[in-house]
Amino acid sequence: MSMAEAVTLALRAANKRSEQL
Repeated sequence: MSMAEAVTLALRAANKRSEQL
């Protein structure tokens, strides 16, 4: 996995968490 992919996945997870709140 590239660093860019890791960052993208992290941002997606953060977005999902904020949407649930």
